[in-house]
Amino acid sequence: MVEKAIPKEWIEDYLRKSGDADVDFTGLEVEVNENGFMAYALLDDAVELYYVYGNGRYWDRRAEEIARRNGLRKIRFATSRNPFSFIRKYKYRLIGFILEKEVS
Repeated sequence: MVEKAIPKEWIEDYLRKSGDADVDFTGLEVEVNENGFMAYALLDDAVELYYVYGNGRYWDRRAEEIARRNGLRKIRFATSRNPFSFIRKYKYRLIGFILEKEVS
């Protein structure tokens, strides 16, 4: 089970920072090392990142390596954080928005 390989404190810190209620690694590739963890899936056209925690520069470079190794030219992810820091720091571009509303 992947969760046992990831320190509980890291999961708790990830949930606190991301605002996610839980993490589900089912069906995802997961890498864990001294830089944190990254869970991702290989799609037809991109590496899609689901959970990334720790050294952002390291995981960005690692995602690029995974994309190249698999003949993919895109990396995709969603965030609840300000996307402009990712645009500025890692050269991502904004391609859409996620909208939500509650229904009573």
